[in-house]
Amino acid sequence: MDGGTPRGQGGRIQQLGIKMHQLDLRVNITEELCNLAGTLGSLLAQGSDGAALCGAEGADNEGREADGIMAPGLADTVLGIRRLIYGQEATDLVLDINTAGNHVSVSGDRKSASYSQTELHYPQSPERFQDEPQALSSRSFPSGRHYWEVEGSESGGWGVGVAYPSIGRRGWQTSIGNNNNSWGLYRWYNNDRYTGRHDSKWTLLPPIVSCRRIGIWLDYEAGRLSFYELSEPIRRLHTFTASFTEPLHAAFWVRGEDAWVRIIREREKGAEVLTLERETDRQIRDSEDLTPGREKLDPETRIKEEAAVSHIIYKREAEREELAGQMEADTVLVINGLMHGQEATDLVLDINTAHNRVSVSMDRKSASYSLTELHYPQSPERFQDFPQALSSRSFPSGRHYWEVEGSESGDWGVGAAYPSIERGGRQSWIGNNNKSWGLYRWRYNRFRVRHDSKWTYMARVPSCRRIRIWLDYEAGRLSFYELSEPIRHLHTFTASFTEPLHALLYVYGAWVRIIS
Repeated sequence: MDGGTPRGQGGRIQQLGIKMHQLDLRVNITEELCNLAGTLGSLLAQGSDGAALCGAEGADNEGREADGIMAPGLADTVLGIRRLIYGQEATDLVLDINTAGNHVSVSGDRKSASYSQTELHYPQSPERFQDEPQALSSRSFPSGRHYWEVEGSESGGWGVGVAYPSIGRRGWQTSIGNNNNSWGLYRWYNNDRYTGRHDSKWTLLPPIVSCRRIGIWLDYEAGRLSFYELSEPIRRLHTFTASFTEPLHAAFWVRGEDAWVRIIREREKGAEVLTLERETDRQIRDSEDLTPGREKLDPETRIKEEAAVSHIIYKREAEREELAGQMEADTVLVINGLMHGQEATDLVLDINTAHNRVSVSMDRKSASYSLTELHYPQSPERFQDFPQALSSRSFPSGRHYWEVEGSESGDWGVGAAYPSIERGGRQSWIGNNNKSWGLYRWRYNRFRVRHDSKWTYMARVPSCRRIRIWLDYEAGRLSFYELSEPIRHLHTFTASFTEPLHALLYVYGAWVRIIS
């Protein structure tokens, strides 16, 4: 057995690389299916009243005919997905004014909800929300697949989702997603990002909002509620999975001046939509005719294929998640194998670099934020504008790891930096330059990473404040792991390092200590 030797570890890494390639292939399959759904959405958007894709306004159809020519077999998938939507009863949603909170103004056609600064004094109703500015749809979905689209305002805050009819009507816990009876996606005040919420748990979504039009897809029996940004191309934002036990109403929440949400798709089977269907069918049939020897499917087989499309997407996502879990476990084993027999790097802080609001402990293992200025001796190495400090030791080569723990309160960050990092100005902040790489933990347990002034939001919110930092200098990799059970990979930066690297800590109303 040579599992503990460099050769054994190298073989393990090679196996890991093969599995990573397999995962990439499966991810590509899933993304291809999502892209097909995006192509479908582009076609559907041309024929829906007021529901064009963001960035697709102006009806620029140049080159659209070429979009109908697809690879063999893909035409069936697109046609199947389209028929999954159009082949079912149209989701004609309107708001139930008897559920609207007294600060929710409902339009005459009951398609829009806007926030009212003054109380509207609606008639009393046991169905009315008392403390949250939200409303439910009059229609509910006890089964089946359903799809609708909404648009939200640029100002204020708004949220969309679904809720059981048993959702509470009084108290702060009645807001969408702040209970186990509802699921919601929120867009906050002047904040270009979305968050998902269910059972009072927030999920911070990484993509930056480029569009305020959202497609909502419900597959009741599969227990899936998905949100899509109707940008070009369409992007999936988030999917909730659950075993639904009651009918589901669409839910809408608005707060703040000029905040509103409106239903922008009513998939009526009118002439315009039928014309679009015929044109789409023609394009798809043309693509089928371009495939020599392709057999025509009988209606029963085609129906079965169409019913399987949603399951295929679900299965691919499940396989990806399962393989990702296996990959994560393998990664931890490899990393632990690489670290076995190697001492954890013994780091201490260089007090000559510490900002005047950074209190360094006697053993130089901890940095904490000081409410009063500490008046350290002047030093050209000292940070002038940000409360951070470097390690005294640097790493010009090799593999190294160290572990840190951060406080529950305040803001803190950890990472690595070149010795040439600036000591004054905004560009001296970890990650706000091309000479440092950092992971930050903000108040309310929000994590994100930064390099070269670019933020990357974490798709997974860590449940632990202990972080392992792994540096492989020659491979150009700086990785962060959450020391939970099991250890979980958070993020990896890749770069061609050109200078020695120091560990770097940042604290604001917080503390960080080196625990390895």
